[in-house]
Amino acid sequence: MFNYEDLIYKIKDLNPIESVIGEYVKLKKSGSSYKGLCPFHSEKTPSFFVNPQKGFFHCFGCGKGGDVITFIQYIENVDFNDAIEILARKSGINIKDFLKNKERGIASIIFETNLFAMEIFKKSLFKNRNALEYLYGRGLVDNDLASFSLGYADGEKTLLKSIKEEKLNIEDFIKAGLVQKTEDGRVREVFYNRIIFPIFSLTGNIIGFGGRALKDEIPKYVNTQQTAVYTKGDFLYGLNFSKKNIGEDNFCFLVEGYMDFISLYKSGIKNVVAQLGTACTENQAKILKKFCEKVVIMYDSDEPGQNATMRTIPILLKNGLIVEIYHNEKFKDPDELTKNLKKISFDILKKDINDIVDFSSFYFHRKNTDKLLAQKHLLSFLKSSVESIEDDSVRFLYQDLVRKKIGFLIDSKKSETQNKNQVQENGLKSSVYIEVISIMINDPSLCKTFCSEMDESDFLDLNLRGIFVSLCNSVDEDYNKNIDLIFKKDIIDNLKNILIARIDYYSHELPNERKVREILSIIKRKKIEKKIYEIENKIRNFTDDEEKDRLLEIKVLLQKKLKGGKFYD
Repeated sequence: MFNYEDLIYKIKDLNPIESVIGEYVKLKKSGSSYKGLCPFHSEKTPSFFVNPQKGFFHCFGCGKGGDVITFIQYIENVDFNDAIEILARKSGINIKDFLKNKERGIASIIFETNLFAMEIFKKSLFKNRNALEYLYGRGLVDNDLASFSLGYADGEKTLLKSIKEEKLNIEDFIKAGLVQKTEDGRVREVFYNRIIFPIFSLTGNIIGFGGRALKDEIPKYVNTQQTAVYTKGDFLYGLNFSKKNIGEDNFCFLVEGYMDFISLYKSGIKNVVAQLGTACTENQAKILKKFCEKVVIMYDSDEPGQNATMRTIPILLKNGLIVEIYHNEKFKDPDELTKNLKKISFDILKKDINDIVDFSSFYFHRKNTDKLLAQKHLLSFLKSSVESIEDDSVRFLYQDLVRKKIGFLIDSKKSETQNKNQVQENGLKSSVYIEVISIMINDPSLCKTFCSEMDESDFLDLNLRGIFVSLCNSVDEDYNKNIDLIFKKDIIDNLKNILIARIDYYSHELPNERKVREILSIIKRKKIEKKIYEIENKIRNFTDDEEKDRLLEIKVLLQKKLKGGKFYD
């Protein structure tokens, strides 16, 4: 949402990392740093350190680390932009006032535009008897309408009229996805004759809307299309209401629609979210993993709902979540369930909760009258789903579950090999480049040494190359600006945590000249080895003998250079 460097530096300046973290963790002075029990994993001996001078924290137990913004992201389960907002509020910064003399960001424009539209929709609801009767008929009362900010798009161009009356910029409403231009140049409202469900971000900003038809119209739902702040598959409806309960319970119910969410939430099942689509996406699974470890899928009980469940199971499993399925065909959906049960609680629901083996077995045996064919599809589904699980412990649990339930052994060799290769690629292969970045950030003189001795092509680790280039371009900048490069770059999380640990190490003990030369030699050797590998591939693919001979000569020269250890011309 915010791209202003001065705003970020101002927020960091007014939020000393030891003070902010001290609100969540009991810190004790330890030399020039502070230490305490890590808030991200259970421990008895402090392994969580905060370095005020360098402006970062690091846990040597779980590996988490970062700056004050990263800490808020972790502890509050929010993204970068939301963390900025939280810290701004902590330090009394009014972001709007701060940016008033700057160009207003597109996100701010959309949030304000959506807020204006929501108020119009809310007023229209209480002017439309049919819309109110529809919602009252679904079991809602006025307090529910207010709690979830429900509204109505009346189809009488009320929004367009209000825009004109208030002399607002119509282009802002187009950017927000509320208004569209027609082919003949006129404008039309996107939502009309529909119940409106505002979709909120975790910090309470309105990022989009869902509109449901009052009758059986096609399409039944119209949603905000992709905007600068909203992509349907990247958000979960209701998470702003239920995030605290989900975190406390460490599991959630995942439903399909707006009314499913509202019905469960108002009935006392607070740990629930809706997915805003026909199946869960990878990004939504990643969001859920931030808040809990288990998800109970609670889709419609009909065939389309069961099909969607089967599509969602492997997505959630892959992201390391424990997955269960609520299955009760007496009720069409969670909304109907809440209306038919006098009382609803987890204890009542849990008798109809199935593990993935039982549900998928039911699913395939219903779809296939041939029992052998059903069993084949079941085994194939379970095998591919379990093998895709990236979390070792979760994958082991499901291998054991499948073996105990149906006697089918899912071989883990393939998964172990893939994980081993990934560790090597992200860890050992990257280690020397991590050392370079860590040293460069700690010492301007050594930073200049590496920049003069190496060029961009020497940096084979693409995850870290961008940081190397940025450091060389800002070699005379202050430390805090350089370390910010790590937190801004979109690099693999485990590399980011290793980097923070190595930066902390070199802040106490810089390498001598011999160590620097060793690192440079390793990097040059890696580059030559890569060239030899590329030449060998070309030789295998070339049919031109003359070109093959030329490549072989180059290969021999490079091999001699490797053998002689002469990496500098």
